[in-house]
Amino acid sequence: LMAIIEDYDNIPRIGSVRSCRDYFLFYANEYDAIYSHYGQAVYALQYLDQHLIDNLNGLTLGNAYYRSTDRVAPHNAYTDFSHLQAGIQSQGYSQDYKEDYNGHFQFAPEGTETTLDDGVSANVVKLDNFAYNHPWFEYNAETKEYSRFQFNAPHIDQNTGNQLTCENIILQYSNYVPYDPNGYLNVDTQSGGEGKYITRGKAIDIHWTKDSQWGITHYYDSNNQEIQLNPGKTWVEIVLNDSVGSVSLQ
Repeated sequence: LMAIIEDYDNIPRIGSVRSCRDYFLFYANEYDAIYSHYGQAVYALQYLDQHLIDNLNGLTLGNAYYRSTDRVAPHNAYTDFSHLQAGIQSQGYSQDYKEDYNGHFQFAPEGTETTLDDGVSANVVKLDNFAYNHPWFEYNAETKEYSRFQFNAPHIDQNTGNQLTCENIILQYSNYVPYDPNGYLNVDTQSGGEGKYITRGKAIDIHWTKDSQWGITHYYDSNNQEIQLNPGKTWVEIVLNDSVGSVSLQ
């Protein structure tokens, strides 16, 4: 998982923080983010060594993270506002958006909502392509949110005790090749592909494009119009192309 958080001032604990993969760098850069990680796969080193994205590496920045006592290493590296700020300030990173950054997504105009009336039913979204935790989402028509489950139980935020929810789900079908026999993947983040946009209990087919490796991904409907999300949390699932058949909507 890669969380994209703009307002983290009052989050008491963020993590656990794990190691970087190269594709996470490309995704994070789309949001003009400072990328927080604890170590990296060797395939990400070429980008980190060139400092192509502002990042806080726990292997070299001890002031940006701490170890908790309630979990065993390497699952106990965490951070919070004060630690992140210490790391950012020690590196001299700007916390202002770049002048040419105009945001990532398009949203429904104020006072309206995206309902996907011509879409297919998507009250339950099962992602059995993830064979270990078998996650899925269930739509709640009263709250207009999707609740996330995994390991046959609700997916709970340890800080709040509440189940994770989101207003939008984007399934982004992506090509890949294995880097090596150890499970490291070279995920194609640039060439474009198909997918689904899911909100308000409905789903439509979409396609995605990206003009450069470090550019922003754009999502379009069948009329080639950029999709408009409902305000709130958005969960983007990268679905490997040979696993699309394991995804089901009900």
